[in-house]
Amino acid sequence: MADSLRWPNTQNNALAMPPRRSARADALLFRSAKCFFSRGTEQQRATWSHATTSFALFLAAAAHGFSWIYAHTGGDYLVLFGLGGGAVVLALAIDLAFALTMRKQ
Repeated sequence: MADSLRWPNTQNNALAMPPRRSARADALLFRSAKCFFSRGTEQQRATWSHATTSFALFLAAAAHGFSWIYAHTGGDYLVLFGLGGGAVVLALAIDLAFALTMRKQ
């Protein structure tokens, strides 16, 4: 029974391998994590509270905006899919730009 609960062998499966990050990206990640975790418990709690509240507010605003767009386009999902696809492309462009600027530094 315990053998069936183990993680499958992913040594030869390229899709299961985690993406590699550069050493500079790791340094940036660890530096920001060190800065965050060195603040103390109360400051961490306040930071997470603000981050969670901001996320919830922007998510609610986006949901309201998308429902307004859906209602004013006569129930056309194509507009919503276009906006969603544009958001994905924008996120990819920002991610690639960030990766390129980190590589140059």
